[in-house]
Amino acid sequence: LQKCFTPSQYLANMTLNSDEWLKYQHVTKTAFITKLFDLQQISFQLNTTVPPNQPLFQPVPSEIIFRNFNPFCDISLPLVLRNDDSVPRCVKVSIQDSPYFQIISPPALGKIGPGLSVTYKILFSPQECQDYEHKVVCTTEREEFVVPIKAIGPRAILDFNDVIDFSACPVKYLTSKTIFIRNIGNCTAHFTLSTDCPFTVTPDTGCLEVNASMQVTLGFRPMCVGCHRGLLIIHYHTGEDVNVELCGMSEDQIIRLEKNVVRLDNTFINMLSSKSVTLINRSNIVANYRWTTNVLEITDNLVNNKIINNFNADTVFSSQNNFPMEDKNKDIKIYVNCDILSIETSKNFVNTDNIKFIKNVVEMYPGEGCVWPHSSVDIKVTFAPRSDGHLDTIMYCDVEGRETRLPLYIKGQAQGPSVELSYDSLDMGDVVFHTTNIYEIILANKGLIDADFKIFLDGSSQLKSCFEVEPEAGHLGANIQQIICVRFTANTLGHFSCKFKFEITNQPRDLFVIYKGCVVAPSFQFSVDQLDFGAVSCGFEVTRSFVLTNTSFVPLKFQLRIPSDGTDAAAERADAIRKDFKVCISVLLSHFRQTCLKEFTISPAYGQLDGHSCTTICILFCSNTVKVYEELMVFDVVGVQNDAHSIFIRAQCILPELTLLSPNLFYDRVPINHPATKFIELQNSTEHYARYKVGSLSNKAIDLFSSLPDGIIAPTTCAAVPLTMVLKELKDLHASLDIFTFKSDKPFAKVHVFGKAEGPVVKMSSTCINFGSTCCLSGVSKQLFLCNQSPIPASFRVFLQKNVVFSASPLQDSIPPNDTIIIVITACLDDAINFTDRLMIDVEHGATLTCDLLAQGKGPTLVIDSQLMNGIRIGPQFTKSQFKCSYSVCNAGRRVQSVIWSTLSDKKNKKTVRERAKSLLTCHGPIFIMNPQRMELLPNQKATFDLVASAQTPCSGEETLLCHVIIGKGGLRELAYEVKVTYVFVDPLIKMNVCLIQFAYNMLPGLLLNEECQCFEISNVSSLPLVVNLQLHHPAFSLSHPNLSERHHNMKLNMVEGASQEVEVWFNPLQVAELAVKKLSACFQSSLIITYEGHSNSDDLLVKVVINYPNLSLEHASIDFGCILNDTEASREMTLCNSGDMPVSYKWSFLVGDESICSTRQLIVNNDEVKENMEEYALVDNFDELDTRKYFELGRRYIF
Repeated sequence: LQKCFTPSQYLANMTLNSDEWLKYQHVTKTAFITKLFDLQQISFQLNTTVPPNQPLFQPVPSEIIFRNFNPFCDISLPLVLRNDDSVPRCVKVSIQDSPYFQIISPPALGKIGPGLSVTYKILFSPQECQDYEHKVVCTTEREEFVVPIKAIGPRAILDFNDVIDFSACPVKYLTSKTIFIRNIGNCTAHFTLSTDCPFTVTPDTGCLEVNASMQVTLGFRPMCVGCHRGLLIIHYHTGEDVNVELCGMSEDQIIRLEKNVVRLDNTFINMLSSKSVTLINRSNIVANYRWTTNVLEITDNLVNNKIINNFNADTVFSSQNNFPMEDKNKDIKIYVNCDILSIETSKNFVNTDNIKFIKNVVEMYPGEGCVWPHSSVDIKVTFAPRSDGHLDTIMYCDVEGRETRLPLYIKGQAQGPSVELSYDSLDMGDVVFHTTNIYEIILANKGLIDADFKIFLDGSSQLKSCFEVEPEAGHLGANIQQIICVRFTANTLGHFSCKFKFEITNQPRDLFVIYKGCVVAPSFQFSVDQLDFGAVSCGFEVTRSFVLTNTSFVPLKFQLRIPSDGTDAAAERADAIRKDFKVCISVLLSHFRQTCLKEFTISPAYGQLDGHSCTTICILFCSNTVKVYEELMVFDVVGVQNDAHSIFIRAQCILPELTLLSPNLFYDRVPINHPATKFIELQNSTEHYARYKVGSLSNKAIDLFSSLPDGIIAPTTCAAVPLTMVLKELKDLHASLDIFTFKSDKPFAKVHVFGKAEGPVVKMSSTCINFGSTCCLSGVSKQLFLCNQSPIPASFRVFLQKNVVFSASPLQDSIPPNDTIIIVITACLDDAINFTDRLMIDVEHGATLTCDLLAQGKGPTLVIDSQLMNGIRIGPQFTKSQFKCSYSVCNAGRRVQSVIWSTLSDKKNKKTVRERAKSLLTCHGPIFIMNPQRMELLPNQKATFDLVASAQTPCSGEETLLCHVIIGKGGLRELAYEVKVTYVFVDPLIKMNVCLIQFAYNMLPGLLLNEECQCFEISNVSSLPLVVNLQLHHPAFSLSHPNLSERHHNMKLNMVEGASQEVEVWFNPLQVAELAVKKLSACFQSSLIITYEGHSNSDDLLVKVVINYPNLSLEHASIDFGCILNDTEASREMTLCNSGDMPVSYKWSFLVGDESICSTRQLIVNNDEVKENMEEYALVDNFDELDTRKYFELGRRYIF
């Protein structure tokens, strides 16, 4: 099946039937081979002339296609298989099971000779008009190949022309052509339309029903002059493609610029100059135009992509600050970057994007628009230069109707500002170090436009820190002068030269100023050449001083240091020792470090001296090593010169000797882990201050230390040093401790210490505690006092020998020295027997204390639910229903207990269990049953009992539940608990504002029977919420809420206590058919049944309907006059009664034969009178009648 057609070919192809299609199948295709066999195993004819990629039999046709078929109409097509081999071959044709396709084989089929063929028939039985696909499997001696079978169902056909010609059209201008298409096929058309440039189609997709029509718009916009051809491809959802040929010719229109060159006036920077150029349109189209800097459209696309890829967000942001964004609703302005010396517009401009450029700008206004036929538009060219120089650029007008863009050459000249300096160099001479000098320079603008300037310093970073310029940048108006202040601070010695650069915005050359000079240092003098400290005791400080004088007239910043000195502040710590002789251990330990100790302290070590002034320098020396000191103190002039001067320092450090006067110390009866302090005496017999250090000892048995491990002893004096001992074991101990002098590794003496430890002494208030008779399961507590009579804390632990019913708190604690603590002992008995136990108190490092515990249990050991203890409140509850709640009971004792429940009223009446069960059926009063009534509980077993209460009639009152227990197997029955039960049982009660709902109809002439509604209010006056069910059984009645339109024969009302609701009762007389047929007064009634959910009581409300017709009742159905003589009269009396509820107007008529004869005589009766006898008569033939027409009031009787 061909896949691509022209519209006419597609239409002709779709109209062919299966036989017609078969006639046009002249070209055969090679069948698709699905499987190959081994020819040697199947046939003796191994030689073949058919290539392996072709089957031995050629199918004709290569593909079987059924077309234009009808459901349930069989169609057949032949399948011819021709033997292409040179020897006879066998072939087998089969088809898979299908309800739609069958194969009819020829009879007596055998081998087929070379060049001969065999014909099969393919029978197609469609069941509906749709596409079908199948295949025929052909098996030869060498291979297996398939022949596809297809059935083409309904197809959509759109009546496009084969060729659509646009003829001559303007170039770069959109020409549209609208065509009208219909679906002339036999199914809905789902299609897509596609084409290529310069053609367009709208819409590109669609759905068209059979015989429906729509419009399709084709567009032709050629970009170059000449003939253009293309294809409109129609792709159907069934897979077919139809090609429509599109052709057209484009040509240039008469559209041009008035002139090609614009010469702009000379313009100062940041000012504007403009000229106009005219765009003339002599064609018949409305031509849109836009200005650009590129001669070709492809260049625009390349530049757009390059700018988008290369320009980052910062560049766009900065450029937007230079060129404010215009409102999108205003005319578009195109800013063009114009380089003064070269044309680079083609690299930096995008005509449609909001990208702005720096430097000079050419503005085309309007940047884009349209020119009407046979008219023109003026374009304003504005030149706003940003720097001086020559402008020479080209702008192109891209206009519809012209293939090439119209060039416009723009030329102009930009002029910048003119700024000069008052001098270009300055010699500053000699400048004293650390002095500040200020110089001024005049910056003059001699031009006609404003100028912005910035000042930069060219030179080293060291010189930049010496100079300050104010202002560093600014704005200089036309013919205005600006004074620039230059501040120089001499921070570096020697000659210098510095160059300042003045950068003027939009001025091609920069201005320069050079400053040069020389910086000289200040002078000074010391009062001494060297310092001698003499002999100094090690670890103690000595101070010397001298005078420093500044002999120059400028301030002098100085620094004094001793390079060989350490960094640790030993002198400061020595000063603290000298003041109070008490230092912390961490400070004293630092004196013994041999490295990194700072032994000289200079005050002040640095500072600033004004010109021709002096200051006193103090040096504090704290020796750290026993030796002779010879050091140099170095003087630096800060920021000017290091090691400007030095002073020699000399000193000698000595170490005094100490003597121990008390080598032995004795500590008697020391509390364990408690510190005990005594003093040792140290003697200094020298003329210098001495320092000592007492060691420490710590192990598992003893701690030995001094609260003053380091100290100072004055010359020729003694010092008492405290020594504290802490014993950790209960035994006699001996230890020794070494005593050192400052900076000595060997002890000069050793002190011996002797001691004996003892534990805490604890006493308790009682050795026996008797709780007496105690209620079971209720904890009773008593206190035991423990007193610590020693100066150390006493830790203890408490144990119970049996630990059954007694407990103690706390189980472990510590008693502070000379204090008392309370131990709370609690007895919680679980049986009514005697209990004994022993409390044991283990004191750490002390004696173990004991206390006997006694208690006698009483009362029940059964634990019931707390709700039972507080009493049970039942109600209000509905009668004739059961109230049920569950309660838990636990046997907290150590023996088996039997729990028995009963009530006080049963006990008084002495009812048995069987009698109580029978009373449930006959008693109308409240009944209370605990289920189960008896249960045996093991120790610590928990059970649940259900209390069931009910009453047949309303009642209220109190009842008492009795709980008896039997402890053990042979125990007696004992009353354990009495539970008060308060109950209230009520019936559901409602109140209605009516006792009868009545509907009345008086059937007057012309009155129609319509639905009527009666409302009544129902209120819940009981003490419980009610669910009320309302039900009407008669189909003529229905119920509804006042605000709802739905009506039902049943209604449910949820009513809380005291709530009221309105109910509507509707009556439909049309549901009572006999009323309209008999036309007799009638009265019937029904009941509104009121029931309650959860209760068997019910109420009813009478609903009555009265329908009154104007009916009369006669006393006799017939009147017999008997035999009457001629010409005589006879009369009979008859009573006529109005038994209804409405007045009746009646008329008499007599039937004589088949005709009705009415009397014309009437008697008018007053409605207020009752006529028992008639006064006048009327003769009609042989009968008299009292009034043929009469009006009866309600309930009146008349005698005729």
